[in-house]
Amino acid sequence: MLRGMLPRMQGLRPGVWTARAPVPLCPIWQRPAFKIVDPSKIHMSFSTSSGGQGGDGKDPKDKASGAPKKKPARKRPANMSDDIKPVGESIMSELGEVKQQDAKTRPKPKAAFPSNFIVMPLLKRVPFPGVVTYANAFQQSTLDSLPKQIPKHVALFAVKDTVREALKDPKDFQLTGVDQLHNMGVIAEVILTDKNQFKCAIGLHRCIITGVVPKEPTLTVKAKKVESFPVDKNEITIRALTSQLARKVQQMLLQYQSSPFANNVFSLVEASKSYMQEVGGMADVIVSQCTVSSSEIQQALETLDVHKRLEIVLTILQKEMQLYELQSQIGRQIEEKSLKQQRKFFLTEQMKTIRKELGMELDEKESLVNKFKDRIKNLQLTPAVKKVIEEELAKMQALEPVSSEYNVTRNYVEWLTSLPWGVYGEDSLDLQKAQKVLDEDHYGLKDIKERILEFIAVGNLKGTVQGKIVLLVGPPGVGKTSIGKSVARALGRDFFRFSVGGMTDVSEIKGHRRTYIGAMPGKLIQCMKMVKKSNPVVLIDEIDKLGRGYQGDPAAALLEVLDPEQNATFMDHYLDVPYDLSKVLFICTANVLESIPKPLMDRMEVMTIGGYVPDEQVTIARKHLIPQIRSECGLLSTQAEVSDTALRMLVRSYCRESGVRKLKQHIDKIFRNVAFKIVDGKSAKGKNKIAQPIRVSEKNLVDFVGKPLFTSDRYYALPPVGVVMGLAWTALGGATLYVESATDPYQHKHADLKTTGQMGDVMRESTNIAYTFAKTHISFLAPGNRFFESNSIHMHIPEGATPKDGPSAGCTMITSLLSLAMDERVVDNLAMTGEVTLTGKVLAIGGVREKTIAAKRSGVKVLVIPSANKKDYDEVPANIKEGIKVHYADYYDDVFRVAFPNLSKQISKANMIDMMRDSGMARAKA
Repeated sequence: MLRGMLPRMQGLRPGVWTARAPVPLCPIWQRPAFKIVDPSKIHMSFSTSSGGQGGDGKDPKDKASGAPKKKPARKRPANMSDDIKPVGESIMSELGEVKQQDAKTRPKPKAAFPSNFIVMPLLKRVPFPGVVTYANAFQQSTLDSLPKQIPKHVALFAVKDTVREALKDPKDFQLTGVDQLHNMGVIAEVILTDKNQFKCAIGLHRCIITGVVPKEPTLTVKAKKVESFPVDKNEITIRALTSQLARKVQQMLLQYQSSPFANNVFSLVEASKSYMQEVGGMADVIVSQCTVSSSEIQQALETLDVHKRLEIVLTILQKEMQLYELQSQIGRQIEEKSLKQQRKFFLTEQMKTIRKELGMELDEKESLVNKFKDRIKNLQLTPAVKKVIEEELAKMQALEPVSSEYNVTRNYVEWLTSLPWGVYGEDSLDLQKAQKVLDEDHYGLKDIKERILEFIAVGNLKGTVQGKIVLLVGPPGVGKTSIGKSVARALGRDFFRFSVGGMTDVSEIKGHRRTYIGAMPGKLIQCMKMVKKSNPVVLIDEIDKLGRGYQGDPAAALLEVLDPEQNATFMDHYLDVPYDLSKVLFICTANVLESIPKPLMDRMEVMTIGGYVPDEQVTIARKHLIPQIRSECGLLSTQAEVSDTALRMLVRSYCRESGVRKLKQHIDKIFRNVAFKIVDGKSAKGKNKIAQPIRVSEKNLVDFVGKPLFTSDRYYALPPVGVVMGLAWTALGGATLYVESATDPYQHKHADLKTTGQMGDVMRESTNIAYTFAKTHISFLAPGNRFFESNSIHMHIPEGATPKDGPSAGCTMITSLLSLAMDERVVDNLAMTGEVTLTGKVLAIGGVREKTIAAKRSGVKVLVIPSANKKDYDEVPANIKEGIKVHYADYYDDVFRVAFPNLSKQISKANMIDMMRDSGMARAKA
């Protein structure tokens, strides 16, 4: 049957194996009715017509003798599998030990087999009867384990998929037991080389393992030969299956002639003729050449029912055809794509050549050079830059486009000609317009707005606004970044922002050297190319969070950028020519000044942005945040309203911060909730319509944002003895800070002071100073008071999970200790701040504005600050100072009179001065 397929392939295309004369296709059981052409008579056809070289179907004759020419013996195909070969081919072409016989004359071997067999496992293939397995199909460890006297017969078994998949490297496989193998395999006859070494094994019969022979150096099993179930060749089902199998094989031979399956089957037809007389044997030989999964091929081996085996082989062949079809499609697609690209390339080159010959178009290199020259016509280049560009253009013309140096030079000239050399935007110097823009974008911030307007006024008088370096310092959420955008809009300049927070690479600022692959300029040069102007507003964000790594120190690189004396000739590593940044307005932002290097901070003009008081936050929410967020949520003013009382409650109980970032998040949460209720239909009576707007008030605010996060900023409505409210500065703004002192009744052995509350080193030193001064001071106030001599005191600063440090709590600590010693409460609504020396001198502190805002937020009515900070307090806006009575302290006795007015009245002024003089704390009077 399979032999009948060969003549049909005659004349299909050059290089195909064909038979000389057509033989009719017939069922396998009728094979004796015809004889297969001897392989020596199979020849190659190099024409598209049927027949031989002459096209008439006759053998070509030798011109001298007239006898037919002898055809050379057919060679084994080059892409044939090396692991599994058909029996006939291996014997005819290599072994030579077994002679081919006709199926009718060759008797079947009936030699007795031994019961014990050495096991030879196969990792990649499944053995079959009638198929030769060569030595290279086995692991080297398997061949090495064979005894010197190799037995005549061995058992071949395929390794289970689970064992094979668990191997990282097939060389690591070691046969340890039969549980690694499939139970059914093949009894094979061993063929040795001339040197008595293993050459191959010819599969003879199926077998199953019945036991293991113990105490053998090589795994030896007891195996039993298994025969296929008897089958009637003339049964209609078998005839149909074999015919279908023949058609499948013929289809694969015709459609996929270059596949390994097709190349192997040509040899199988003649070489395995005797074994393929049986229907099951034909299925075995065919399925052995398939490349599907080992588990499916093993299933064909284990199927003894020939009917089912044929069905399995047909299914495997169908999958094999699908695989070849997919491979063929992929190959065609790649070939078509390659041909299409090649054709396009040739046509493009031809078109370029034709256009160039006709003078219609220049080549790519000349076009680029002309483009670069056109760019620099309108630029005000310095002589140094112009010289560099001309040299690079000359170099570019001398290089070939395929050269790597050509692309480097091209990119460099591209950057040089893309920068706005000497191109400046026109500034808007209208003060009224600038004032309007700043007021539209920000509420409050009077000091910052005045500084910006002064800067614009100077530019108005000079006719141009020179470059400036400004540092905006303030807590998060107060609008530092948005102020930079407003300044750019007020001046009519382009705006560019980049953050340096966490930056550790100097190349981000000064660019890479051109010697590196993928080199490019730094952020500032990229900014100039993007905005197409040399005088934009550049915002350098988070300058207090600069990093430092092995690539260099970015803070040091910024020294050149932010120095007015140096940035006129800023040298980027990539450009390697000076660029003028003196007209750029640099605005930097930071939360704290302590982490900014001093040399860098000296180059900037510092503008401090304090936090907002509650009234300002409510106004900002009403004028700016609510309209913006309501619009973003797709709501109308008639659909949602937020009352002023609800906003005040938000500020007081949910958003205690210096900025408005948290406030914006909570308002956004409110409007999202409102949008959900409207869409859900809970408050709607029609499509996109509601009868009444959803009103958010103080009463129902909890339904929208949850329970309040803060109940009160004050721990005590009336502070008890030993408790005094202080003020602190943090990166988020000002905050209140209570100092509590109490006696420890169980410490009677010695008097001492114990402190808690995560105090830093500076604050612990302040407690020691306060303790010493309090003991000294009470000896003058009440000479008979021996409180500190007989009591152990514990001082605590609440919120122990929050680290605290700084010297400004000295006044508060002394007042707390004296309140405890004299059993006297301080006045109500009192807060104080200031550092105290051992002699009682009150020193200046920082963050007056933030601390005043914290006092205002907490309802403080009486405030004590150092006299040296009077100028700072005068700069605090009037709306923040409203309702607060301030007292300035030069020495601690000024603080004592405010905190303990009743005790101060009992001590005459003269006695107080005498006591101060005696203790070395008298003040110098003019």
